[in-house]
Amino acid sequence: MLASTRAVKAPPHLFVQVMPTPNGRLHLGHMSGPYLKADILARHLRLRGVEAHVISGADSYESHVELKAAQTGSTEHAVATRFHGLIEQELAALRIDSVFTDPLRPDLHDEYVAFNRRTLDQLARQGGVETLREKVRYSPSLKRYGAGCWISGTCPQCGAGSGSYFCEACGGHYKPEDLRDARCTFDAADVREVEVESLFLRLRRRQQLDARIERMGIPPGFHQILTRYFEAQGERVRLTNPGRWGMPYGPGDGVIFTYTTGLLSFSLFCAELFKRAHGLEKHPFAPDSDYVTVATFGIDNTVAYLAGVLGAAVEWDDIKPFDYFLTNHFYNLEGRKFSTSRDHLVCARDLVTGSGVSPDAIRYFLGKVNPEAGSKDFIVSEFVDVNNHVLAGGLEALLSRAFAHVRTGAVAAPSDGLMRELDRVLEEQASHLRLPTTNLARAAGCIDAWRDVGARLDASDATAEYWWLKGFSMVAAPFMPDVSQRIWALLGHGGAPRLESFTDRPVLAAPPVWTPAFESVSAAAVERSVHREAARSPGGKGARE
Repeated sequence: MLASTRAVKAPPHLFVQVMPTPNGRLHLGHMSGPYLKADILARHLRLRGVEAHVISGADSYESHVELKAAQTGSTEHAVATRFHGLIEQELAALRIDSVFTDPLRPDLHDEYVAFNRRTLDQLARQGGVETLREKVRYSPSLKRYGAGCWISGTCPQCGAGSGSYFCEACGGHYKPEDLRDARCTFDAADVREVEVESLFLRLRRRQQLDARIERMGIPPGFHQILTRYFEAQGERVRLTNPGRWGMPYGPGDGVIFTYTTGLLSFSLFCAELFKRAHGLEKHPFAPDSDYVTVATFGIDNTVAYLAGVLGAAVEWDDIKPFDYFLTNHFYNLEGRKFSTSRDHLVCARDLVTGSGVSPDAIRYFLGKVNPEAGSKDFIVSEFVDVNNHVLAGGLEALLSRAFAHVRTGAVAAPSDGLMRELDRVLEEQASHLRLPTTNLARAAGCIDAWRDVGARLDASDATAEYWWLKGFSMVAAPFMPDVSQRIWALLGHGGAPRLESFTDRPVLAAPPVWTPAFESVSAAAVERSVHREAARSPGGKGARE
């Protein structure tokens, strides 16, 4: 018997992807990190019989929604609603199975705002919230503050071009008054400096926070970003910021800052909706919940998650902090970081619908060339080569050959040798997808290993070809859901591929007909989906582009 089919005893898992700003579509820079990883891990767990879900939502009150509205002559609500829908389309194009929440939806909005306010109220009751005065620029005629998306300059920590409250280059956070060479990104003749009051959360349990970061297996470089932040700003994290687009809270024009503790509140809110939808008795973040909770995010979100999400959760006695954080570095488009604001990007939906690329081909390539351990590049020529030679060439020929030998009627048992090979590949893949030390590239490489097993088979051995196909549906399932599901269904199985059903042998009434899953594409076809900036523009947004 295939050892990998034995039941896996594990608690249910809930993955929470970082909440994107709905001021643009999700591109492959986003997908290569937190979005694809959560989906791959959830599919891997479900394949092995473990309950796993993925949730997220659009951070509609982030200030760059306001900027996009000003640039397009639209309203903030219209911008957020439009791009929420486009983000969902991008997730669907890459087969990322996430329950994606729109907090501006009429039936959710008031509850969402109240939920965020209660989060800050609870932290205030525990005595950790303090009011600080800070200097910002302000235009009375525009009623606009030079903060968030409306300010840019030089990072006070690393000297890179930066903006908003945080720096992409070093991951540091700062106050608007700390930004060197600061300038407003709006035109107004009456800009003046004013003092505002903002709320911050004092992190009084630094030792517990550091200890939890160590237990979670956070890479040391990410922990160092947090340490530098504390050294520069003190052991506190922003809760509110001056502005008018957002959820009012605190003194003056203060609104809830959605990019630190607001991410924790949004995670809790999405989990509350999940609890209701699944009829759970306990919230997944309840102190005694058996759910394993996992957040996925990029290096530019380090302070937001380690200080704002984890730090606040450690301070909050009534919730269980995230069990794991899964991180990634930047993903570049041929040497330059993917960027919505600079229109330097590639989107999955364009590749699939406009260039004729299989979603599984994109997922496989991003799995092999991903920024999990360091920055990586999406290079068009490399992608075309992998699609055309590795997938449409080599793999497709093996799939077609194997299906040509599948017969109707009863199927003989597999050989022990083939099953030992499959066990080895599946267990190796599982070791690379085990929390918290995942390695997507090596896990995707197990698809190659099983492909090579198929290449060595005697093509006249119909039984071996059948079981190789079924094994491929298992190994490929986390990365290639479309191909995996098609193989599983053509071999007579219903539902999603599951290891526990691997040894079942449905009797086929008719020979299965395989149609190609991967087609060769020209570089010119892929180029139609690629946007490259003509020239680098000044630093501005800061993060989550």
